[in-house]
Amino acid sequence: MGAHNAPEKCKRCKQKKHSKQLDTIYCQKHFEFKDPCEDFELDPIRNSFQKMCSEVMQHRTKNNGWSDWEKEVRLNVLIPLHLKEGRDYKHNFKIQNEEQTGYYELDFFLFQLGGIIEADGAAWHSEMGHGLEKDSRRDSWFLKMNCPTFRVKEKKDFQGARHFIKVLKTSKMHQILDQG
Repeated sequence: MGAHNAPEKCKRCKQKKHSKQLDTIYCQKHFEFKDPCEDFELDPIRNSFQKMCSEVMQHRTKNNGWSDWEKEVRLNVLIPLHLKEGRDYKHNFKIQNEEQTGYYELDFFLFQLGGIIEADGAAWHSEMGHGLEKDSRRDSWFLKMNCPTFRVKEKKDFQGARHFIKVLKTSKMHQILDQG
């Protein structure tokens, strides 16, 4: 059965609506990627994609929660601007989503400046994955809370991300001066 024919309720949890993740149905009661509901069959391409994502997460786990792309972003964006983890930003910061059904994990939450840097690797944010729609909803929600997001998808975005942070710093300074 395809994702577009999803029933209103899951046979396993009996109460939650399903959500589309990786264009495949998973029960919202189990927020992380776990066993798919038995109502649905995954085709070989999706199985292969899920396996690749699992391998990426295992690699990330071995690297203290850092993906290779997040390391690149930190090295080329945050460090040149003298930002330090804990003092200026939190890595992999979790915040409950707007529906309170799960959490968003922010790659770099610039809590001092009120912004977010997302290191968008191809596996999670491609047309094949669930990332584009979810990212758009998420970015809109954070923007409503005056917390804009900059997405770093490739190396040419490093300069834009550094500029984004400089604009946040300038904006923060204006707020401080206006209050004083």
